[in-house]
Amino acid sequence: MAVILPPGLFHHSHNRHNAFIVKVESDFRVIESYIDLYKIDEGLYPERLEVLVPKYLSELAVDPWGNRYIYLLENNKPYISSFGADGVLGDNDLTFNFDSDISLREHFK
Repeated sequence: MAVILPPGLFHHSHNRHNAFIVKVESDFRVIESYIDLYKIDEGLYPERLEVLVPKYLSELAVDPWGNRYIYLLENNKPYISSFGADGVLGDNDLTFNFDSDISLREHFK
């Protein structure tokens, strides 16, 4: 049985995925800025993202797939992650390390 897809469906799906990656990058930068403000005010990085609400953020952002961002503080280095479309830890996760300027779009072409 053959499946016929409408013209442009793959292209639309690819564009949507790229838009989601741009949204995640943007969210990571916003969260990073408020984590940095918290560190300036408190002298250390927050242990959890929840402490940013309500002083720094009105609410915690969710990724484009509707899942909460994951925050990890390891050896005094903050990391922000999204588990991606499947919402499960695995190969398609998006992670931002505060010491890195790597574009997520380069990783997920």
